Amino acid sequence: RSLWAQPHTTPKPLIDDYNRSGLWLENRSGSVVVVDVGTASPAQRAGIKVGDRIRGNLDELIQLIGGPTGSLIDLALDRSDGSAQLSFRLADFL
Repeated sequence: RSLWAQPHTTPKPLIDDYNRSGLWLENRSGSVVVVDVGTASPAQRAGIKVGDRIRGNLDELIQLIGGPTGSLIDLALDRSDGSAQLSFRLADFL
């Protein structure tokens, strides 16, 4: 077996290919659920965790977290131990 590799020509991640929040969301049974949080991302630093449910519409939330660097994001969360209101600013973290 052989594997041929070629250096990647892009020196850093393509900024427009990921959101700057670090959140990966899914619509589960009518709720927007956090399914992953990027390491060292703005969402992780704000305290958002896998399993948190975010109040709102999935399409609107995806548009919100896909905004430009520096945008302030305010989210209302429902958790197993209650509710929370968390804020963070979008930032390039990769």
